Amino acid sequence: EQVYLNTWHGTPLKAMGRIVPSREYGLGNVQRNFLIADYLLYQQEFSRDIFLTDYMIDKVYKGNVLLSGYPRNSAFFREHRYEEIRKECGLEGKQVIVYMPTWRGLLHKMENKLQVKQLYDYFAQLDHVLRDDQVFFVKLHPYVKNGIDCSEFLHIKDFPSEYETYDFLNASDMLVTDYSSIMFDYGVSKKKIILFTYDRKEYLEGRGIYVDLDEMDLPKAETVEELIEAINQDAPFYTNFYERFCSHDTAHTAKDVCDTVFLQKDTGLLIEEHTGETVPNVLIYAKGLKERYADQHFIRVLNRQNLDERNYFFSFKAAAMKKTSSMLSQLDRKIGYFPLLKERDCLVSEKIAFKLYLQYGLFKGFYEKKVEKFATREVKKDYGDISFDTTILYSCMDRLMFEILSKTGKKKIFCFSNFNEKKYQNSKRYRKSIQYFLEHTRSFHKVWIPASMENLPEVQELKKYTSVGVGADTLSITTILKEVH
Repeated sequence: EQVYLNTWHGTPLKAMGRIVPSREYGLGNVQRNFLIADYLLYQQEFSRDIFLTDYMIDKVYKGNVLLSGYPRNSAFFREHRYEEIRKECGLEGKQVIVYMPTWRGLLHKMENKLQVKQLYDYFAQLDHVLRDDQVFFVKLHPYVKNGIDCSEFLHIKDFPSEYETYDFLNASDMLVTDYSSIMFDYGVSKKKIILFTYDRKEYLEGRGIYVDLDEMDLPKAETVEELIEAINQDAPFYTNFYERFCSHDTAHTAKDVCDTVFLQKDTGLLIEEHTGETVPNVLIYAKGLKERYADQHFIRVLNRQNLDERNYFFSFKAAAMKKTSSMLSQLDRKIGYFPLLKERDCLVSEKIAFKLYLQYGLFKGFYEKKVEKFATREVKKDYGDISFDTTILYSCMDRLMFEILSKTGKKKIFCFSNFNEKKYQNSKRYRKSIQYFLEHTRSFHKVWIPASMENLPEVQELKKYTSVGVGADTLSITTILKEVH
């Protein structure tokens, strides 16, 4: 039996999940990893609330949440390593300072040259005023570190690569950082932390953070002069910061987590069981939304539903909403969404099944079972163990996606919301596609069609098996959602 423990990699300061501007569509891979995990581990309640809420799994996650501190932070309690590492590195009698800033760019917009220039100028100033008994180790993001040669400086050195990061941090005397989550981990050591936020206004503009830096009882500096002053001055202990973010971490967190998760021992860790059972869940799938009246209306109608009576979730192909990602921020915060990735993990035999059965209708008896097995597996990957009371396929002309969604929802509703009568008459391929969905929705609770489809022979045949609703040529989401109640 497989047990999945998700430990993430830090307490969030910067916006995550659905509140990241222009990246609302891009959270799918993280979200689905949370959904399929047996255990979600967080450093404290602050992180738990952010991840469950902003990845929209708080109402549906089925599993256990551990509030234990991070296993990797146990390194800060290995007191003997402080002297061992300093001796190995010839740092006895030195004040060891480690600088670990966050990366200033985004994966799709690298701003490395600007950060390199800024840091080089600051390091040059800093090197002149550091004392001979002070060593300033620098650990930069891989996208940036190759642009700076620390051998040019007297007191500034590259972070030693031969040591595991937290092992060497344990041998330091203070940390200088900025907006990086490393501050929450290092706080476990109770050593000095300085926030060097020389570009606070520019960096935070449009990004969003969960905690105002001024609320933290940590020394802050915006110039090299202020940084040197903060390094050389005694600072009071950050009691509020420690109690809020670091109080669950212990020397034996790593052992306790392993004993709890894998050996099922009672170690006293705080464990919250989440059943995911609140109110009925409704899943609505559409390929994507565009900046047009019909899709804006779609959002407005969803927002007007009784969001306390049912949980509503919108699912879509992530790539289809890359350019219109901000539309997702218009959804009421009580409405969740699931972006679906383009990539599908499948066997060679399954790829053959998709081609021969789904596209050409060949070898139905043999390949139908393979497609069904694949679809059931993908539902688990996309939606975890969520139980949907109703699934609405509002716009779905993708046969593979149809097979996957057909495995969700106790009650299923299909909508031919984008039917093109002219294309149906002139394109054999399109006509066969429409016929495929008319044939395979016979087990659905209801099928909605525009008036232009009503006289098709396949529709008359469909009426023998299920209820068929006829609407205007542009099917109204308002009418369709009435089927949920």
